[in-house]
Amino acid sequence: MKGPPLTSQPAADPLLSHDIHTHTEFAPCAEGVTLEGVARRAREAGIRLLCITEHSRHLYAPEGGPPEGYRAAFIIPGFLDRQRSAGQWRVPQFIRTASAYRSENVWVGMEVDVDFDGELIIHDDVFEQLDIVVAAVHLLPERMAKEPRAEALTDEYIRVTCKALEKDVDVLAHPTRILKHTYVPVTERAIVPVLDAAAANGVALEINRHSLDPDDYFIRGALERGIKLAIGSDAHKLEEMADFGFARKVLEGAGVNPAEAGKHLFTPKRRRTLAHPQSVS
Repeated sequence: MKGPPLTSQPAADPLLSHDIHTHTEFAPCAEGVTLEGVARRAREAGIRLLCITEHSRHLYAPEGGPPEGYRAAFIIPGFLDRQRSAGQWRVPQFIRTASAYRSENVWVGMEVDVDFDGELIIHDDVFEQLDIVVAAVHLLPERMAKEPRAEALTDEYIRVTCKALEKDVDVLAHPTRILKHTYVPVTERAIVPVLDAAAANGVALEINRHSLDPDDYFIRGALERGIKLAIGSDAHKLEEMADFGFARKVLEGAGVNPAEAGKHLFTPKRRRTLAHPQSVS
């Protein structure tokens, strides 16, 4: 890793123990974020584990995106294979560049997008290169409608999210974001199947600073089921890193004293050994 390593000392604030979701210069939606800047900010904040997790759909496109736009990964059959065979992807570059920072407490992963069938938008051999996998539902068919129908989108959310939770993933990012971004109520009907699926499959649920998601009602449901909570800044700007005021707010709203939050927090287990080289071609 460039620069001094992150601290290995126990965090005085348990919310600073890890940040499982950060972005870099490889994200077109990020502003002024770089790998070096993220690593430096993590050191300054005293974060003990930093996970670099770029959007998979962005990495399956050249800089500037594919001609069809970034939704292409969701709607064009064979898109991943097309991009890879044509060399119009940036996965190898991302893994090679991020791996220069890889260490015991800096992990290279991805925020892996989920398609309309609940499948992960990633090739198997790329998946095997990752230290951590954060799954994310960013788009649903009904979300693309001119006037999305709440009940139809809720049905899609349940189906797609629950299918994704059956995959070999570590964390579900911003669990109810897709509902909120479509102005669909986050109802008990929507979240109970997702909470049950996360509990059944041992997948942690993220408290996401960037999207301010989920709310304390959802967190209470997670705690009732013994689901671990992962802290993710989802930093698209450097100032978003180590700003866990939202996490404290929802934990307190769910009846958790943030000073005692450690017992509810997700402890990531690295998927690969540090000695194993990372490479994709």
